Amino acid sequence: MNVITRYVLLARVIEQCDYALLAGTNIVSALRQWKPASPEDAKRRHLLIWFHVQAFVVAVGNVAKILNPRPVRATRTLPRQEAERRTEEMERRAASLRTELGISDDSIILSKQVRNRFEHYDEHVHALDVWGQAPHFDIIDKAIVPPGFIRIQGKKASYLRAIDPQTLTISFLDQPMPGSIPDYLRELSALRDAATAMQTKLSGPAPAAESDPEGGPADHTGQGQE
Repeated sequence: MNVITRYVLLARVIEQCDYALLAGTNIVSALRQWKPASPEDAKRRHLLIWFHVQAFVVAVGNVAKILNPRPVRATRTLPRQEAERRTEEMERRAASLRTELGISDDSIILSKQVRNRFEHYDEHVHALDVWGQAPHFDIIDKAIVPPGFIRIQGKKASYLRAIDPQTLTISFLDQPMPGSIPDYLRELSALRDAATAMQTKLSGPAPAAESDPEGGPADHTGQGQE
């Protein structure tokens, strides 16, 4: 893999780890300090928690995309053979990065199933309707309670999106992510440290900061200004 390509991918991993670590830490802190002063304050806290949940899930998913990319699809302008060649090359590069970063194939960071459900929320709601299980009174969204805590007419409610405040686990359609938020924070922190160490070796001595010609801050990510 080209050195610059490797540097840019590592910068992206570090960036998304930072986002996920910030969001995950905020979720845990908000849940542990859940003492709303009023109904309005409870609504505000609930909104902030789910804001951070979305940021957390998306950032973790972006890390997974780099370290475990999905296959390139053939299109009218991209022949199947070329799509397969690109997929093979991406998978080879990703496997190399995982090895160097110490990420095992069964790492919770690489799991995409629950994250995909969050990302394609609308599709799953439509699918429930197709299956004759359209969201109704016993399907609850954005719950912050343990599984089975809410019962409606004697029936255990199902949760679209939920957080178990006891285990600090995020779930979608009653399927939990493969680890708790603290589990992810530990793995993401270790991954960030490993990626930073690799990037430092690639970059060598830190260059002097250069200001942007437009007057903006200098970019140190290796990705350039957009």
